[in-house]
Amino acid sequence: MNTTLAQLRHLIALAESRSFTLGAEQSNRSQAAFSRSIAVLEANLGITLVDRSGHRNALTPVGQTVLEHARQVVADADDPASVRAMVRRAKAIITTVGPSQLYGSDLVAACAEAGTDYLDLCGEPNWMRAMIDAHDAAAKASGA
Repeated sequence: MNTTLAQLRHLIALAESRSFTLGAEQSNRSQAAFSRSIAVLEANLGITLVDRSGHRNALTPVGQTVLEHARQVVADADDPASVRAMVRRAKAIITTVGPSQLYGSDLVAACAEAGTDYLDLCGEPNWMRAMIDAHDAAAKASGA
């Protein structure tokens, strides 16, 4: 089974809150759903991410490593600074979800500015044309 962005977001929320209850609240999930998400992530990866002994819910050493990687790939599409930070850490961004005209414009702009390659499986040709027209010169200048 695949790791999802939601699972990575949940891991980040757990690490920051050190609490399944608070992490679930921050993620707008029930505690049961949040806990299940972390457990499925652990099962998919075949590792223990969280030391559940005691009341601390501390990440294991390998959990810390996964957390570092999670923070590198997770961005909030509604936060342009978060998107720009993610793009600067990447050589290429591949996206296959949309609607791109609602969520992808800031991402394309950030990639063009940072010199990060942008690959998209998109069925929105009018939006694609608008993005090329708006960002082609910047992308060429930055090497994207």
